[in-house]
Amino acid sequence: MLVKVTMVPILLFISLAIGLAIGFSVVGKMPLSQAFQFETYKHIYDLMFSS
Repeated sequence: MLVKVTMVPILLFISLAIGLAIGFSVVGKMPLSQAFQFETYKHIYDLMFSS
C-alpha cells in the first residue's frame, strides 16, 4: 500500500518534468536548459502579474 501511495506523486512529478521539457523545447523551440531554470519562471510570473 505504501508503495502505491509514494509512486503516484513520483509518477506525477516525472510526467510534469517530461511534459515541461517537451513543451518548452519542442513546441516552444527554446533550449531545454532554460526549462529548468528559476529565472525563466520568475520572468513569466513578472510578465503575468506586473501592473
